[in-house]
Amino acid sequence: MEALNVAKVKAAWAGLERAVGFSEIADERQYDHALALIEAMIDEVRGADRHPLHAGIRWLAQEIESWESRAHPVPVLSGREFLRSLMAEQGLKQSDVPEIGTQGVVSEVLAGKRSLNARQISALAKRFRVSADVFLD
Repeated sequence: MEALNVAKVKAAWAGLERAVGFSEIADERQYDHALALIEAMIDEVRGADRHPLHAGIRWLAQEIESWESRAHPVPVLSGREFLRSLMAEQGLKQSDVPEIGTQGVVSEVLAGKRSLNARQISALAKRFRVSADVFLD
């Protein structure tokens, strides 16, 4: 293997930064540019198993994912909060969720005074067509 030549790598990286427009996505403009670029790169390599752009696509996808997690983090909801958001999204009242029980039981669950049991979680997952995991805390 050839001896490491940091100067060569530095020059190549600078060329990549000029070609791509960034080395690490720093703002929404660069993010939008990265999305357009990766789409064009994917179109370019379509059907070519050993295309040299595959490594570039992997790098760019990691940059996009990193930016999205920094700029637009997905909030982690408790099972109770997730249920509350589903109910609000669908305009449901406490009495509209018989899978949990009576309106009073639903109220206690939403207030955090009572936990969902396995039967309730299974019924809610089926009704809302989501993984049962989203209702677990």
